Amino acid sequence: MYYITIEIGIQIPNYFIEANQANFEGYNIDFAETKTNNKGHGYIEARRCWVGYDALTRIDSSENCSVFQTIVMVESERNVKDETTIEHRYYISSTLGSAASMPLS
Repeated sequence: MYYITIEIGIQIPNYFIEANQANFEGYNIDFAETKTNNKGHGYIEARRCWVGYDALTRIDSSENCSVFQTIVMVESERNVKDETTIEHRYYISSTLGSAASMPLS
């Protein structure tokens, strides 16, 4: 069985915050974006995906994370009428896929 600690779960969002503050310099991160313009249903949505390839070694050097390869952040920005909402989701993956290959759901 594989597990992560609560501390690692808290550090995952912080990794992306720190990378953003450093303008992603010194971080091994891939990025992709998709946009959906569904005016017929009244919304416009953008989904952005960041994949951190060096995140787990920065967060936890123990064997607990040895099976995992990357962490992923998906940001969904949705505009409905005059209201914009932004949601972040985080994942830990055992694959080395690119941001463009990740399902942005």
